[in-house]
Amino acid sequence: MRLPCAALPARLYGKREAAGIAAFALLLGLLAIRITRGADLGDESYYAIFIDDWLKGGIATSSFLVIHQTAALLVYPAALAYAALKGSSDGLFLFLRVLFLAGAAASALCWILFLKRLGYRLLAWAGGIFVLSFVPFGLPAPSYNTLGQQALTIALASLGVAALVDGRTREQFWWLIASAAAWAVATIAYPSLIMPLGALCLLGLWVGDRCFPRPLSYAAMTGAAVCAGWSLVILSLTFARLRDSVIFTGTAFDADGWGRKLAFVQDLFAANFAFSLLCVAAIGIGVARRRFPLFARLATVAVLAALFVTAPALYARSHDAVTLAALTGLGLLSGLRTNAGRAERAIGLVYATSLLAALTTGVTASNSVFNFSIGALPAAALAVVGRPAAKSSSVAGLIAVSAAIAAVLSTSLFSYYGELPGRPDAPREHITGGFFSGLALLPDDAALLRLVQERIDPLLENKPPIAILGRLPGLILAMPTRLSMPIAYAVPGGDKWLSPYEAFYRQPGRQPLLVLIYRDRYFLPPNPIPRFDNDYALADELKTPLGRIEVFRRR
Repeated sequence: MRLPCAALPARLYGKREAAGIAAFALLLGLLAIRITRGADLGDESYYAIFIDDWLKGGIATSSFLVIHQTAALLVYPAALAYAALKGSSDGLFLFLRVLFLAGAAASALCWILFLKRLGYRLLAWAGGIFVLSFVPFGLPAPSYNTLGQQALTIALASLGVAALVDGRTREQFWWLIASAAAWAVATIAYPSLIMPLGALCLLGLWVGDRCFPRPLSYAAMTGAAVCAGWSLVILSLTFARLRDSVIFTGTAFDADGWGRKLAFVQDLFAANFAFSLLCVAAIGIGVARRRFPLFARLATVAVLAALFVTAPALYARSHDAVTLAALTGLGLLSGLRTNAGRAERAIGLVYATSLLAALTTGVTASNSVFNFSIGALPAAALAVVGRPAAKSSSVAGLIAVSAAIAAVLSTSLFSYYGELPGRPDAPREHITGGFFSGLALLPDDAALLRLVQERIDPLLENKPPIAILGRLPGLILAMPTRLSMPIAYAVPGGDKWLSPYEAFYRQPGRQPLLVLIYRDRYFLPPNPIPRFDNDYALADELKTPLGRIEVFRRR
């Protein structure tokens, strides 16, 4: 199906297509440069540690008991191939970032194909650039957040294309297959996304063939794909370990339950009154956009521009921008009415599913509303582009999507996750060997890695399993040994948080030979190892650029 904006002169179409391709390639190049800079030894390393640990000794003997490792299984085959070809894991941190960028580009290109089916030309490329721009939490790694978001975008874009195909053709069938496969990946990366998928399939079965492409076949395809994917997960991890991981994750990451999340959201919006007003304005725009489309797009520009004069509320400005943009599209839900046209219905279906995914990620994540944008990206990308319309409205749409791109890129290109604010600028040091090879790090970070290799590596004769307490578990990536920890994450304080960790260390054979405790002024790590003072003695203490590392050896 092609809408009137498809009837452009060939010369104008060629120029707009060339401009879109050039802008997409430029941003891809900028992001490629960006991923070579900085390294986070906390959260980003958390995702890489699964891969590193499995390469050092296999999945079966790993000690990790956290559901997030299912996302790592998706990239593990590529990491295995890289290590086999390279002969080592040198440079693997950068390779994982390349995998992230490849996934981001693939999801953006799928989104562009969907928008082109709707009749867009230059705005199709602009929408794809918006999708490419978003780096969840400013952290360019193949995490459960990024992989889930990328797979969700591909699944919804493929479904949208299938909904726009005339008749029950072979082309429609293959787009539905692509959507089902992407949903399987999305649920493995981010298991709670099974909820919007289930709702989508139920909606399809309810409305039937007139409003949904092959609903029964689609439900069967997605069901089969998800079952096949999770069967591979169970074969890799074993059912018992997967079960234990679900239990441990639920206990450790949701120690205070829904009350904590609700209090967190209330406190966050109370502390960010300006952002709360912007959310109200965005909802109002979304409600009014069907009757006043041009006004809605111009108002969207104003709301997104306001983010540059307010402090980030949902962790980063990019998350604020995606959330607000998604809310301005509420009027797109009118596409779900029974008398809607095919294009409007496809838009409404994709937008509604994305919004439900956003609610799912926002409710189930330990970071609560911070993760709303993970599921909301497709909804936001539709909202800023809007329905195909007259030329004047299309120009306004281009302005709106440009404002959204600028707000998102202010985080994606200029924020370096893990680099603490207020540290003085200094020439970066290029790392030439080891897991972090190929990265340009700040001098303090590079010095910390050298200290580990020079002072701690000699203590790891025979590669005994160790534990690292504190906010930098990624130090293990610079060592030849493995972790004996249920999760490579800084343990928060409180009895409810510590109890599952303590239960792990009470099991026979779980006590590490060495324990490294990283202390600095930013985080005071609690110790979850029972009888620690009786069983361990201080063996060494190392001064680091920002703190110190205490090395304890089991008596």
